Amino acid sequence: MDDLLAEFVAETREMLEALAGELVAWEADPADRARLDAVFRFVHTVKGNCGFFDFPRLAALSHAAEDALSDVRAGNRVAEAWLVSAVLAIIDRISAMADAIEADEEFPEGGDDALIAALDGIEEASPAPVAPAPQTEPDAAARQAGGPRTVRLSVDLLDRVMSGVSDMAVARNLLSQRLKEIGDPALDAHFGRLSALLNDVRDAITRTRMQRIDTLFAGFPRLVRDLSAELGKQVLVDIESGAVEIDREMLDLIRDPMVHIIRNAIDHGIESPAERREAGKHEIGMLSVSARQTGNVIRIGISDDGRGIDAERLIAKAIAAGIVTPERAAALTRQERFGLICEPGLSTRDEATAVSGRGVGMDVVRANIERFGGSLFIFSTPGSGTRFVIDVPLTLSIVPSLTIGVAGQKFAIARSYIGEIVRAGSDGIDMDDLGGIAHITLRDRRLPCFALSEVLELSETGVQPGQVLVVLNLVGGDSFALAVDAVFDHEELVIKPIAPAVMGTGLYVGATQMDDGSPVLMLDVAGMARAVGVLNQANKAAGSVSAPVSAFDEEVAQSQVFLFIGLDGRRRALPMNAVVRVEEVAASAIRRGEGAAQVVIGDQLYPLAGVEGGTLPEDRVGLFRLADGQGELAYAYREMIDIVWIGADRFPSGENGPIGAIALIEGEPAELVDCHALFAAHGQAPRPVQIPVCRLPSDDRWMQDFLRPLVESAGYRVVGDAEDADADLVILSEEADAEAPEGTQAIRLRATPDAEPGMAGTIYRYDRDSLMAALRTASVGARV
Repeated sequence: MDDLLAEFVAETREMLEALAGELVAWEADPADRARLDAVFRFVHTVKGNCGFFDFPRLAALSHAAEDALSDVRAGNRVAEAWLVSAVLAIIDRISAMADAIEADEEFPEGGDDALIAALDGIEEASPAPVAPAPQTEPDAAARQAGGPRTVRLSVDLLDRVMSGVSDMAVARNLLSQRLKEIGDPALDAHFGRLSALLNDVRDAITRTRMQRIDTLFAGFPRLVRDLSAELGKQVLVDIESGAVEIDREMLDLIRDPMVHIIRNAIDHGIESPAERREAGKHEIGMLSVSARQTGNVIRIGISDDGRGIDAERLIAKAIAAGIVTPERAAALTRQERFGLICEPGLSTRDEATAVSGRGVGMDVVRANIERFGGSLFIFSTPGSGTRFVIDVPLTLSIVPSLTIGVAGQKFAIARSYIGEIVRAGSDGIDMDDLGGIAHITLRDRRLPCFALSEVLELSETGVQPGQVLVVLNLVGGDSFALAVDAVFDHEELVIKPIAPAVMGTGLYVGATQMDDGSPVLMLDVAGMARAVGVLNQANKAAGSVSAPVSAFDEEVAQSQVFLFIGLDGRRRALPMNAVVRVEEVAASAIRRGEGAAQVVIGDQLYPLAGVEGGTLPEDRVGLFRLADGQGELAYAYREMIDIVWIGADRFPSGENGPIGAIALIEGEPAELVDCHALFAAHGQAPRPVQIPVCRLPSDDRWMQDFLRPLVESAGYRVVGDAEDADADLVILSEEADAEAPEGTQAIRLRATPDAEPGMAGTIYRYDRDSLMAALRTASVGARV
């Protein structure tokens, strides 16, 4: 049963449990309006939920009960005893059908028409037998024992548990420092176990907050259908979400921005059928919604094949509205022009409609995305369509952050806002005072610069030479720099709420505790930008240099990559869009034979690249999972460095292999992995793993008691003589008369350390190294 269906069953059961007392009370007093409303809401919700599934019988029953109750609520009917009984019978049937859906069983036919007719008081229809519930109580108990059991919890409760675990982590770190001073190895071992358990608990709690993004996307087809019909357009929607999971709280935050963008795409972007025919397009427009996890970020794409955004027309409207001056408009880059649609009061529509055109919406979308530290990028080609890309953090409970210091205090900034870090006064960094505001010129970009100590009213020293400048990029394209005294480290911080009086300043989003127990405030980057007047003022100073508003200045020219160290020690980069998952596996899961390397992930076998010329770690190996839409492969790495942006300046590698080019990243060369070459050499669909089988004599107690654990630890499934299974390997004692079947590999063991005449090719049964080498060799030759 998929997640959406499980959610439907769980919600129905929850409502039935809450309604149990109301049903009894309503039956005793049918005139009770409050309880009538509660019963009505139940059947109404069930009917609405059925729209997502193919449950025609359930929908018909709930719809009939809703109509009857609606008449009672309107005063057109009286809730007589027979009507109450008919409604209760339908609710009982809904409960029985929910049981059948959860058990994946077919509900018996018949009886529905009698229940529906009973709502109108038709006694003649009632003799039709009502189908019994599909299972008895023992069956229900068996279902509960065999299937997954769920409990619905409030997010607030999970937050409290997460907060408690975070406090435990701080206490653990303080204890760790104390244990280092004591230097007791026995205590260190117990503490290591405790620390590992605490990390597992923290990961498990984080996972409980995650939910499939399908639950959000499921409502979009209906939204597209209804809106396109209202506007007289024909639109197909294509949804691709894979198995992406996201924090449940984040689902609620991104719902409204996505709905607004989708409504804009249908109303503004996709043309009417007549306009599409004139433009040589198919009458039916296409809207695509996709989600992909890249590292700790979920990238959501919403694209249409409509008319696109006319940047020149947008500029003309912005000038007419006084949002930009003609001089400033001439200096805007292509990406900055698209960003103007996020300005309040600016719309691409000439006339307002019931859907859009009032200039209210995209500015709210930008503000909502800023609230959770997300990013919005817009790409458009006139006549071909528009693509919106929203990058959102995987979870709100744990925020990747950078800790900084100013005026003797420590603060944190969400890493998603940080573009780069430079030092004031260094080569290539020019500083000027324009209109009383410090500006820096960084690679032809002129940005306003503010001292964080002044913004937070800690001092009035201004920007000083030698300070560290943190360049911050905002949603919608504005950028500015903050001058700080020190940059400490990257941290994964659990953010907690703070006092309303502190939040009211607009400069902070929460607080956290560091490993030493010291409190740290998380800065609100968007709030600081508003406080210093940065929004849409960043590049408006006279004589300012035209600057790209984000790392996505041109989607083709700029790309985001994983920067890492390969197993051979070389510095490499891998395109982020090609990676579907980053994970770790045990080194024993990797098979390196004479042919191509392979790795076992779950119950699938994947081709493995990146191990050529390198040495595998002894314990765990980091892997990138890459997909091309047809198959997947894994790429091994030793150490992850960072996620960075690279430009179009690349130098051909001169090699015909998996390294396509060389790029300068953070001042050092890095090899860019060519995904096309990787899939050309290794790409194939993952295959189920077939564990090699080894046959041991059932009557040989030494082999069963002493040798079998060794063989199983080498990755084999061990069978005996009586089991009907095709073995890849047979192990026999040297004195045994039996022979291995034709085509089956064999290992013969001798009882003496030295081989006597006639024992060539045998292995001493306690020569562990030779035994393991023979087992590995046989495993490579086994079928997979």
